[in-house]
Amino acid sequence: MSKKHELLVTAANVKEAEVLLQAGADALVIGDDRFGMRLPGSFSVEETAEVVAIAAKHQARVYVSMTNLMSNELLKELPEYVQALGRIGIDGVEFNDPSVLATMKEYAPHVKLHWNAEMTSTNYATANYWGTKGASRVVLARELNMDELTEMVPF
Repeated sequence: MSKKHELLVTAANVKEAEVLLQAGADALVIGDDRFGMRLPGSFSVEETAEVVAIAAKHQARVYVSMTNLMSNELLKELPEYVQALGRIGIDGVEFNDPSVLATMKEYAPHVKLHWNAEMTSTNYATANYWGTKGASRVVLARELNMDELTEMVPF
């Protein structure tokens, strides 16, 4: 089975997102830096909605990064943020914490989940585990070589 490659890029702001989409990006990763780690910029819910609308014109996807370390304080803010993301039509959420997975399933179950724990996704058993929990995509550890990548069993 052959899958189309996806040119996935990060954007620092709405203007940059539009430029990247015009240049041919298939998908964007953006997010609020309270919830996403290592983002080049921070997007409010309103800005995220604007990027979703722009991406739709380019037939592109928008994924929101929620890979930050989730403190108890952030957990209190998750439901409202997740509900807003679900309403604006994002294509998926990149997550690494079970609290995000549980919140997404409860408040925005229609949004696809992409598990990204990088350093710990080194084998198919771990990938399959998260697949049983609802993840539809895995971001593998950068430490894997090409032979190890080809040994991974899709989940």
